[in-house]
Amino acid sequence: ARAEHLADVARRGEAAWRDAEQLIAQRNARKYDEAVALLIDLRDLAQRDRTTAAFARRLRDLRAQHASKPRLIERFDGAGLP
Repeated sequence: ARAEHLADVARRGEAAWRDAEQLIAQRNARKYDEAVALLIDLRDLAQRDRTTAAFARRLRDLRAQHASKPRLIERFDGAGLP
């Protein structure tokens, strides 16, 4: 089931990243949780596809862009998103 879910996320491609950004933009705890779950999926895809450097760069940019949102950053940290 997990592999199938990741395949669905992979098919979404760049749209998955935009979805994560849109969820974060809503500044809502539940939406932050959804964004983090999506980012975990994207991290797992990056590990599977050996594109972890690209993932880390995008996540670093997201962290910088949203550094003023401590609840979001706490969720990133709690999920082990570097």
